[in-house]
Amino acid sequence: MKSIGITNEMIKIPQDMILDILSILLKEELNYEITEVLENRAMAVFVIGIDQSKPRQLKAFQNIQELLTAYHEFRFSENETLNWRDN
Repeated sequence: MKSIGITNEMIKIPQDMILDILSILLKEELNYEITEVLENRAMAVFVIGIDQSKPRQLKAFQNIQELLTAYHEFRFSENETLNWRDN
């Protein structure tokens, strides 16, 4: 049964981040479903149910989005200020 204040958000999570994101989902008791596994891209597609009336759930989802953005910037950055390979 779907409540009026619940929205479903679909996100793609890289394999490297799945455990980190799952720990947030479990800690904050967010409802989620893994709807697809993209083996060739090493990603999983999650649908997360967020109760819009609960600020804590909104903040947790915002934190997940920020982690994924930071990961993407780190992973695909073309302008590395420190090249660890040269050390």
